[in-house]
Amino acid sequence: MKTITHNFKKDFPILSTALLVAVILMGSTANVFALNRFSVATGNWNAIATWSATSGGAGGASAPIAGDSVTIEGGFNVSVGAAAACTDLTIGTATNGTLTLSTFGLTMTGNLVVKSGAGAGTYTGGTTATLSLGGNLTVNTGATFTPPTTLTTVYTMSGAAKTIGGTIAALT
Repeated sequence: MKTITHNFKKDFPILSTALLVAVILMGSTANVFALNRFSVATGNWNAIATWSATSGGAGGASAPIAGDSVTIEGGFNVSVGAAAACTDLTIGTATNGTLTLSTFGLTMTGNLVVKSGAGAGTYTGGTTATLSLGGNLTVNTGATFTPPTTLTTVYTMSGAAKTIGGTIAALT
């Protein structure tokens, strides 16, 4: 039995170069599918009429999913009516925004920023909701972060920084 050996790089130079380029391109497109979503109507997180791909744009964009960056603005209130996820969430920009959790959870792998000023943000926790935050929590001065009135809501925050300049309402 005769053994045949090949030096892949030497015997197949075009194929090896193409394979290397393909591997590099696959690695560089990991975040290509992450989208930006902006609230353009009061409504549910999972309703396409609530979201646009651009600030102030037309509604009808897909609902945010894990990996997306979300901004709630325009004076709109977005309610989480089913389990939801995103990477980063900003509540309030140049205009107010409100996020309301009811009994469903929101999982973020990035940061939650509740803004202040002319575009103050408001977060209102639900009675049995779960907020899981993989990044940092920032509640700016003038913003409001209101936990639920019961202790059945779970807040998991694994990011290093929790900056509170605004109001965190006390449990009653």
